[in-house]
Amino acid sequence: QITWRYTAAQVRAVSRIVKERTTPTDEVFVFGIMPQVLLWTERPLFGPYVFHYFLLGKGLFSSGHGSLDDRQEQCMQRFLKRPPGAVVVPDLQAPRLFENRRQLESFPRLVQVLRSLYDEERVGRVSIYLRKNHP
Repeated sequence: QITWRYTAAQVRAVSRIVKERTTPTDEVFVFGIMPQVLLWTERPLFGPYVFHYFLLGKGLFSSGHGSLDDRQEQCMQRFLKRPPGAVVVPDLQAPRLFENRRQLESFPRLVQVLRSLYDEERVGRVSIYLRKNHP
């Protein structure tokens, strides 16, 4: 069974935490399918991609956007230059294409940065990484 949809209440709970723990100019990186967070937090998108699949080289998401290594390198350079205020990773129970938590592990440089620069909070099956020592 595929259960990848979230209720509005769940997305609002994630959005509330992100909005309370970031500033209006902080960017938010959604590593998965939960773009509503950007709307409800009124925070700018981190990076050029609404969905993270461009960073993983998944099928139709990879063509015409440079090499996977180049896309991941650009993401890391941006991360280190101006880290987003929050990173949201929905842990969906869905087909392999949507297993965000597992896919995050396939991007070890990003995982390392998240572990060193961010604190993790959980709201149900969603991980919210918030920058350490950030207003």
